[in-house]
Amino acid sequence: MYTHRALSTMDLTDICGFPQTEQELLYVGPGFRFPLTPEQISHSLMNRFEPTVVIEEDSGQIAAYANLYNRSGHACWLGNVIVSPSHRGRGAGEFLLHAMMHKAKEN
Repeated sequence: MYTHRALSTMDLTDICGFPQTEQELLYVGPGFRFPLTPEQISHSLMNRFEPTVVIEEDSGQIAAYANLYNRSGHACWLGNVIVSPSHRGRGAGEFLLHAMMHKAKEN
């Protein structure tokens, strides 16, 4: 089972280990350079909101990450979506998408 919370700076190093290749990182964010660093994520947050991590309840391990951006009126975009390799195919991505849709509707 999963839960979610706001991103903490302590999460950045774990998230940087999620993209396994340059091409995979390109899908997370075309402005990122491989390997991903905490500084790159921090810099991207300058124009993002609701940076969110999904946590596996049993282990406390970070399972996924995303944020929202380009808010205008009643619309915004989902960005920098990535799931930890160890949680792919286990429902973390689906949980993340539902959490982010809920956050988008709140704002």
